[in-house]
Amino acid sequence: MVDNITLKCYDKEVYHHLRYGTFVEKSNWINGRWYDKLVLNNGKYGDDAHDLIIEFYEDFMKIYGSIRKWYYGATSLDDLTKTDLEKAWRKVAKRLGISFDTLRTFEISVIEIGLNVPFDMECVEMIHLHAESLFRDFSLLKFMIKSLK
Repeated sequence: MVDNITLKCYDKEVYHHLRYGTFVEKSNWINGRWYDKLVLNNGKYGDDAHDLIIEFYEDFMKIYGSIRKWYYGATSLDDLTKTDLEKAWRKVAKRLGISFDTLRTFEISVIEIGLNVPFDMECVEMIHLHAESLFRDFSLLKFMIKSLK
């Protein structure tokens, strides 16, 4: 599952369109001021509202935030599937007024990928197992350090 992501764009036409073009008229600058950052809200309200941030630099721009929360809503616990990931990016491209193919040319500079693994045990049991494992590893490390002296 993909969650937080940072995309970079060096395309001058896309940069100009997003910073100075028609997209800006429909956008919100951070705190309503010119901070070289735009907010792309997900169109949801209340607790499900979530933004992607578009930040402008001298010769490139970047888009960052949680694409999962942006697409499903901030309070959703749903995993972002491969199919929904593409739908989310298509929605972002449409909202930005650029083609999906143009968005696909952006460079991925940071990506957070998660995996949910189901366990058949209580959380307390998991913590105890993990603590025991850490203690064993630490004890072994201490023994190895002593033997090197």
